[in-house]
Amino acid sequence: MGPGAKPSGGPPSVPGPEIREREGEHVKVVLHNEQAEPHTIHFHGVDNSFAGDGTPDVSQKTVEQGETFTYEFDAPPGTYFYHCHVEPDRHPQMGLYGAFIVEPREATARYDGEFVLMLSERDPRLSVAEAREAGQYPGTMAEGVQVNGEYDTLERYPASFTINGKIDSAISPLRVKKGGRYLIRLINAGDDVHSLHFHGHHVQAIASDGAALAKAVAAQPDWPRLVQLVDRLRADVERARDAMAQHQHEHPHK
Repeated sequence: MGPGAKPSGGPPSVPGPEIREREGEHVKVVLHNEQAEPHTIHFHGVDNSFAGDGTPDVSQKTVEQGETFTYEFDAPPGTYFYHCHVEPDRHPQMGLYGAFIVEPREATARYDGEFVLMLSERDPRLSVAEAREAGQYPGTMAEGVQVNGEYDTLERYPASFTINGKIDSAISPLRVKKGGRYLIRLINAGDDVHSLHFHGHHVQAIASDGAALAKAVAAQPDWPRLVQLVDRLRADVERARDAMAQHQHEHPHK
């Protein structure tokens, strides 16, 4: 990796550790699987080689327990994320995802700060199903939840919607100064559509899906404070002042 963050283990976290690099740096990520479940890594939005795409049994074999696999590519500028590509309807929802940020070689704008917000959702029945299979405790959120038979991801119904792995009051506020200019990197790592409303602030989209827009545009023409992300989409928005509140505009989000 280059001079950015270099995750090398540590306590489990959701999302996984942020990887941050500089445009043009040669990135080398070594996946060492210590879990019983097979895994791969897909760097979403990155123009990687076919062999490093992370698609199990198509571009590579799954990485089994005790095995390693190395991903290498030159970093393109933009907002991306990585996630496990084995059982993609399950593993990312169990927390196997994280931000991959590549800063431009030369800054095109100056900001007073930056925020990375990863959006996702969680169905506690998935936790029950995975815990039952592994013989593990499903977690406090899934206590008392019953799953009869096999869990079907087509019938998923999230009970929690998360920002950076947190829910409700555990979500950290975005503290800004009046008149400041801020870069907000939005990443939808989930399967649902998420629409963020930046209450009292007009935001402009400056990039989408890792690519800079030719011209900054209002995130939504009729709702200049609203940014809508379909599943796996990323967007960069700018402009904020005072304390910032954000909330969802998609049913049944709270």
